[in-house]
Amino acid sequence: MNRLELKREGRLWLTYAELDDALKISKSLRLNDQRECAIHDVSPIEALTESFGLKGSVTYSIFVDEEVIAMLGTVPFDEDNTKASVWFLGTYGIQKHYRPFLRGCKGVIEILQGEYEEISNVVPVEHSDTIMWLMWCGFTFRNETFNINGFEMLRFVRCRKIESNVIRIKQRPVFH
Repeated sequence: MNRLELKREGRLWLTYAELDDALKISKSLRLNDQRECAIHDVSPIEALTESFGLKGSVTYSIFVDEEVIAMLGTVPFDEDNTKASVWFLGTYGIQKHYRPFLRGCKGVIEILQGEYEEISNVVPVEHSDTIMWLMWCGFTFRNETFNINGFEMLRFVRCRKIESNVIRIKQRPVFH
C-alpha cells in the first residue's frame, strides 16, 4: 500500500481518507456506529463520505497494518474556525486490534484537535463503551441530555490544552 502516513504508532497508522476506505468500512461498520447513522437518518456510506465535500473538513482513515479499521474527521462549524464537529466510525477491526488501537488513538485525537480550540459532537447515552473511550481520550460531557429523532444524546467536548511556562508562586521551589 502506497499511502502517506500522517502518524504511526506501532502497527496503527493514520492517513488521509479515500473513497475506497469508505466503501470497505461501510460494509463492516460496528452495530453502535450503524445505530448512530440511523439516529441521524443517514446511511453508513453517506455518513462516511459526506465530509469529503464540506469546506474546511478533513477526513482520515486509520489502518492497522494493511486493514482499514476506521474513518474519522473534523468539520469546522464557526466562522473563526476555532470549533469543529469531530466524528468517528469504525469496524470490528477496532476490537480485533484493540491493543494497537488504544496505543495510538490518543495521538490521533491530538491531530484531530489540531488548532481547534474545541472539538465536539454527540453520542447516545446508552453507548457506554464509546463514552468510556471518549473520557479516556480527554473528552468531557455536558450534564444535560437532549433528544435527536427520539434518542437521548449526550454532548461531548474536548478543549485544546494551552501550555504555559508560568510558575505559580505556590509551585516555586523554596531555596534555603
